Formats: sequence, structure tokens, C-alpha cells
Amino acid sequence: MSTKDDLAALPGLYDACEVVLGGGGGRRLLDERVRGGQSRGLNLHEGALRVRSRMLAVLASWSGMVTSERGVSAPRRREVPVLVAFLSAHADWLAGHPAAADFAEEIGGIAADARRVSSADSGVRQDLGKCSRPACGRPVWATLRGGGPVSARCEAGHDWPTHQWLLLVGAA
Repeated sequence: MSTKDDLAALPGLYDACEVVLGGGGGRRLLDERVRGGQSRGLNLHEGALRVRSRMLAVLASWSGMVTSERGVSAPRRREVPVLVAFLSAHADWLAGHPAAADFAEEIGGIAADARRVSSADSGVRQDLGKCSRPACGRPVWATLRGGGPVSARCEAGHDWPTHQWLLLVGAA
């Protein structure tokens, strides 16, 4: 893909990462507390959060450079669609800039990362509870992919086979 194509794709990829951010589809970011049960709090996909944050920062940085070097007004809002429209309007100037290769590399890299995170193959993490291994107690996450569960492990690296996942419910 060309840099212009990658740049034009960023608003859609930003939105696609938002869907993944909360665990996909129509799931809510905040799990509902039901009948006095323990609230799970936020369940965020860290990769999607990182890509969205980096995307906004990179677009804002390049927009700032264009504003500074061209003496033009800055974009009216610091939002991905607005920044992409601004940079697209200055694409020919950017293509002739000494840092054009850096711009292309950063935009291409962010687009590739966002495609990876937002694709069905990247998986969605589901909190299963706390690790019940001695002296651990760290959160256990299952990585779910289109074909079903793939793996579950705690932050300390303890692996949990699928037939043991129900044991984690009482440890939460």
C-alpha cells in the first residue's frame, strides 16, 4: 500500500481498534455488577490502546511539523480524522520533504500495527480470574481467536489448560 492509502485508512483502523479495545463487538467496557457479584472493572485490550494512542501522537506530531514549517493554521481538533484530513491536504508537500521516508515509515508502521490488532486473527483477551498457583494470585487471561480459545496464562507466566479454567472462577 502507498503512504497515501495507509494515511487514508487510519480513521477506519482507529475505529476498528476501538471495537477491539473493549473486547470486541457489542461488549461493554465496564462489566455489569449483577446480584452483589464482584465487579470486574475495565477489560481493555492493551495492544489496541497502545496503537490508538501512538496513532494519535504520531499524527499530531507530523501535523505540528507541517504547521510549523509551512506557517499554516493548525488542525482545529486533535482527532484522528481531522489530523488525517490535514496531513492529506499537505501530502504533496510532505512527499517532497527531507523527512518523507520517515513519514512513510511511521504511517505504514502504524497502519500495519492497527490492521494486526484489529484483525480477527489478533485475538481478544478475556479475564478468567486470579491465578491460584501458590504465592501468585496474578490475573489470568485467555486469548480468544476466531477458532476458539488458544491459550490462558497469568501475568507471571503460569499456563492454564482449558479443562482447568473453571478452577479459576473460585480464585477470583
